[in-house]
Amino acid sequence: MRQFLRLLPAALIMAVSCYLSSMPTVKVMPSFWSADKLVHVVCFGVFAFWVAFGCCSPVSRHCGGRRLWLWLAPVLFVAVYGATDELHQSFTPGRSCSFYDWCADFVGAAVGSYVHLWLLTSRHAVGRWWRGLAGASPGAGA
Repeated sequence: MRQFLRLLPAALIMAVSCYLSSMPTVKVMPSFWSADKLVHVVCFGVFAFWVAFGCCSPVSRHCGGRRLWLWLAPVLFVAVYGATDELHQSFTPGRSCSFYDWCADFVGAAVGSYVHLWLLTSRHAVGRWWRGLAGASPGAGA
């Protein structure tokens, strides 16, 4: 049950993303040049952060807390989801599939997962608190 609760923020973000991708247009969007790419980076970064949070304990257990996998596993998951999201948009009237949107998704995923890893490996009180909250092993990120 506890693992399910850790994945809940990521699942909610995924559901909202799927809902928004099904809409022909999103009315509340910034209007500056390439604003949609920034929205992709931020949204998928937050999504990857919460995927990393939800998967931290199992990945830490199975991979011995190796930094590469603590970072890479959420990035890969979110990148694959981003690709399926872009494909899904190609079937939505008024929307299109964009390689550059997927690139922005990937960049956001890499940054979001890195922020989570940075929190896990921080030696300050925030890092200790975050490791306890995430359920990571004491050697996470070693």
